Amino acid sequence: MRRIINVIGELSGWLVFIIAILLVIDFAGRTANRPVYMVTEFAQFALVTIIFLGLAICERVKAHPRVEVGILHLPKKLWQGANIFTYLVALVTVVLLLWGSAEEALFSIATNEQVAGVVRIPLFPAKITMTLGAALYLIQLMINTFSEIKQASLKPTEVEGVIMEAE
Repeated sequence: MRRIINVIGELSGWLVFIIAILLVIDFAGRTANRPVYMVTEFAQFALVTIIFLGLAICERVKAHPRVEVGILHLPKKLWQGANIFTYLVALVTVVLLLWGSAEEALFSIATNEQVAGVVRIPLFPAKITMTLGAALYLIQLMINTFSEIKQASLKPTEVEGVIMEAE
């Protein structure tokens, strides 16, 4: 799982680079009255890919923002309980997201849904990517939830202490 998430993270980074290059090319083309078609559409689809496939790697490294002010000073067992509760709420939310995105992807495939424009682009690849990203995020959330149940993660104050001892 870790290798898949790392590859997807690498892909997301390359997509950001490609979007930047294409937008510069598009800007130069528009300045010269020769716009490059479909750059905006590609950028939109690539952003969906970057965001949804990036969810799992953010969860793996625990880079999602958290509000810890209310639970920061709790004892270790209550801290762990609050973390597990948060994971359970996230699991329910992501299951619903996965369910909805899978239904949308299937609908898009069945109806051949397309983006209107100069060139008609099918929407199903982006919707399948959203579903894949939500599924990978759900798997990583389950891994982190079981890990938290097995052994409580360090509180931010404990992490700072460990870092200071290491120095």
